[in-house]
Amino acid sequence: MTTSFARVDVTVPKNHQVGAIERAKGSANSNPAKDFTAKDVTFYEGAPQFAKAVGADIAMRGDRALVFV
Repeated sequence: MTTSFARVDVTVPKNHQVGAIERAKGSANSNPAKDFTAKDVTFYEGAPQFAKAVGADIAMRGDRALVFV
C-alpha cells in the first residue's frame, strides 16, 4: 500500500442540510451552488513536502487547521 498526500479545497453548497452530503453523480456534473465540489486539488510528492505546505498554511492562519481524513 502506498500513502499519498494531497490538499483538497471543497466548496459547501449554500443549501447544505446538516447530515447530508449533496453531490453530483460524476465530477463532470458538479454544480458548486448545489453540490459539494472539489474546487482545487494539490498533490504532494511525499510526506516532507506535505508537512512543509501544512506548516506554512497553519502559520498563515494564526496556528489553526482543519484536517479531515
